[in-house]
Amino acid sequence: RPQRCLKGQGNAIVNEHYIEVPMDGRKPLQVAVIETERLYSNGEREQTYYGYYAYWFVGQDRETASHYTRMFWLGWDRVLRSVAHRWAYIAVQGQREKEGLAYEQDVADFVRLIYPPIVAGNTALGGAPAP
Repeated sequence: RPQRCLKGQGNAIVNEHYIEVPMDGRKPLQVAVIETERLYSNGEREQTYYGYYAYWFVGQDRETASHYTRMFWLGWDRVLRSVAHRWAYIAVQGQREKEGLAYEQDVADFVRLIYPPIVAGNTALGGAPAP
């Protein structure tokens, strides 16, 4: 889970929530967003970096922004379908202002841009068949 890595890298998690990214030809994509803070020092002064980390999980024929939903589908598929799909997560990371949610529009715009090539060939997720 990204939360473990972010904390291990020295980030403080200050908020977690979901956003829905409108997508053409399908229901909105739910994306998890983690707001982070990290204190940096250059020896003379300290400065806080305000960041975000947005992600969602992608499996063989499933996608979710929830780690717990992913774990449910992982168990479901193994027990009832006798398959062990690999899962990955796709992430977008950047800087944000200390207050406000203006960065969410940047996340949504970027996700809409990168989503089609990522799912190309995965018809279960709405992509076109591979040539």
